[in-house]
Amino acid sequence: MEILFVCSGNTCRSAMAQTLARDWLKRHGVGMRVRVFSAGISAYTGEEATDGAKNAMRTRGLSLDTHRARMLTREIFDAADLVLCMTQGHKQAILQVHPNDKTFTLNEYAGVGGYVDDPFGMSDAVYEQCAGQLEDLVDRAMERACHAL
Repeated sequence: MEILFVCSGNTCRSAMAQTLARDWLKRHGVGMRVRVFSAGISAYTGEEATDGAKNAMRTRGLSLDTHRARMLTREIFDAADLVLCMTQGHKQAILQVHPNDKTFTLNEYAGVGGYVDDPFGMSDAVYEQCAGQLEDLVDRAMERACHAL
């Protein structure tokens, strides 16, 4: 199974979600059967994760130091079995170009209302809050996605 996390620039939310999901897979021993990756609908390919995102992951013992942003392409989309977006806007942008039944917001797939606010340009405290929200949502989503494995 291949899971794709999508946000705008692939330097904050989807990058952190990817890192948290990979950690979840490692802790639950299913990493060999699931691949997790991320992209942005308006990303500048090659851009590093933001310092706020790096710091939020570092406090959790994880690293975004080698992360580089990727623009969402048809090839990346086609490789995914499940696409989890940070907002309804991201989901709608994908569905307009690629009508499908594999794209959800992370919140709806996790069974929680709302969406994940963009911390870009905000304080480390806002990034921490976002990372905490993502931890909960990613845990729920990964549990659901990997339940049948």
